Amino acid sequence: MTLTRVAQDLATQIVVVDGGRHGAQAACPRGENHVLRGTSKVPHHRQGRVGRSGVRGDERDRQRATGQVARERADSRQTLEACAVADNDEVPALQVLRRAGATAGIQDRQQVGIFHGLVTELAHDVQPTDGLFDVHAGESRLAVVVDISNRSFPDVLEVVVEIPSGSRNKYEYDESAGVIRLDRVLSSAVFYNFDYGYITGTRADDGDHTDAMVLLAEPSFPGCHVWARPVGGLRMRDEKGDDFKVLCVALGDPLWEHAVRLEQVSPHRLREIEHFFATYKLLEDKEVEIYGWADTAAAFALLNADRQRWLDEHAAPGEPDGT
Repeated sequence: MTLTRVAQDLATQIVVVDGGRHGAQAACPRGENHVLRGTSKVPHHRQGRVGRSGVRGDERDRQRATGQVARERADSRQTLEACAVADNDEVPALQVLRRAGATAGIQDRQQVGIFHGLVTELAHDVQPTDGLFDVHAGESRLAVVVDISNRSFPDVLEVVVEIPSGSRNKYEYDESAGVIRLDRVLSSAVFYNFDYGYITGTRADDGDHTDAMVLLAEPSFPGCHVWARPVGGLRMRDEKGDDFKVLCVALGDPLWEHAVRLEQVSPHRLREIEHFFATYKLLEDKEVEIYGWADTAAAFALLNADRQRWLDEHAAPGEPDGT
């Protein structure tokens, strides 16, 4: 018996009697329709004509149907409980309300509505995969937990978001005042399609913190601290000179849990980012030149250099690299 069959055998019929005042549930193996009368269940295809006197049928047929329902429910549950689940993950079950059927008939001038049941659908990872390629093989279905206890810079970065995704406001961190200020609203009809900010504990060669772009499903907010993993960087040049913007993925976002290299980011997503930086200053009479993308190794090299520059800047007098 396949797991899909198990799910079908555990289907539940909803029977609405007397305008819904006496709702009841009866297990229906193999999707059969049943009508509940007292404590007996009569298969729909064995019903006699329905009239004022109620449903006609053989009492032995009723008892036989009731026993068959009980046996098949027990067999289905036993089979389901025997199914092995890998990695001790929970098996989600989705209750899906199937299409309602037509009215069964008129019984004592009361309408009896027969509905397809609530069918338990097992998660695909425990269903048969004959002929299918399971793209989730080996994955855990448990929630992503951000743990940086055994990882350090530059494997994990602390990014402070200045501009959330979807914004046209250009916010910048004022390091001397310790606040985030509105610098300007973008003149071009574009918006940031990533969270943008800076990496703490770094000093780029332009005197600011190292710039960072963070990919995550939902925008954060100005001032939000995000643990992120670098996967590459964009080389470009603007009116201030050469610039390198590190591309990161948020550690707390399961949609980006897989990404550790630039190749694991959608090529179209990379083109969108390039297009943004190529156009966001067009109406400000400022030129921007895009050189292209750099891999993870290049991003790590730049991050290490910028971290060393920051350490040299904050070294106490008398210490190595201090003044």
